[in-house]
Amino acid sequence: MDALVGFESRCHNDIDIFIEKQDKECSIKLLKDTGYSETVMEYTTLEHTVWRDGNARIIDLHIFSRNSEGDFRV
Repeated sequence: MDALVGFESRCHNDIDIFIEKQDKECSIKLLKDTGYSETVMEYTTLEHTVWRDGNARIIDLHIFSRNSEGDFRV
């Protein structure tokens, strides 16, 4: 959201990335291949995982699908 408004609206220590369900396995492989490992948090689910690398960079990976009309379903 901050990228859309052009400024940081609150302090962030991560980046949120949204991936379609069909691309989940490929995306996770890419994260692992580039040095990220999954970190289980109290809020993680099958559709929302957290990944960290050795430089303390954090990615919140959100998995979504679309309904028959093409709308988001998380």
